[in-house]
Amino acid sequence: IVIQVIAIGGIGATEPKPLSENWVKILNKRDKNVLLSFGSVAKSAYLPMEAKLSIIEVTFIWKYEEDDDFTKNIASKVSNVELTKWMPQVDILAHPRLSAFITHGGMGSTQETALRGVPGIFIPIFGDQPRNAGMMEHNRLGKVLDKTDVTNSAKFVAVIREVLEDDR
Repeated sequence: IVIQVIAIGGIGATEPKPLSENWVKILNKRDKNVLLSFGSVAKSAYLPMEAKLSIIEVTFIWKYEEDDDFTKNIASKVSNVELTKWMPQVDILAHPRLSAFITHGGMGSTQETALRGVPGIFIPIFGDQPRNAGMMEHNRLGKVLDKTDVTNSAKFVAVIREVLEDDR
């Protein structure tokens, strides 16, 4: 941040567009839907697959990074995970059937989450992300999960359930 610059949150936010029929169909599969994306730098492949398998009543829309064996294995075995290399993130975040957003807490995703009022599960990795995630949790807009706890499926599932069951 530069002294001569005043940050105005959301000033660059784009208006959501209606979702395609395919995205609406995905969001209508189950009562709860969780969007999972770590932007363009961090990789989500290290998140525990057991978490998604144990919360079968939730559809996970998961932005993945690479066409590797791990990703192909998920696609063939898990019915509640929708894999995509690209998604209309702003449009999905604005959809009323989205229940939560799992993200790294970068400035863009943090602002989009707050602007749309979607509960977040923030897994900060570096840079401004820990501060952004902490502010979101402080303002009761989500929960922070430490990156070292990502492989702890029980903890990961507990945080997801806590956010999904919070009726705020």
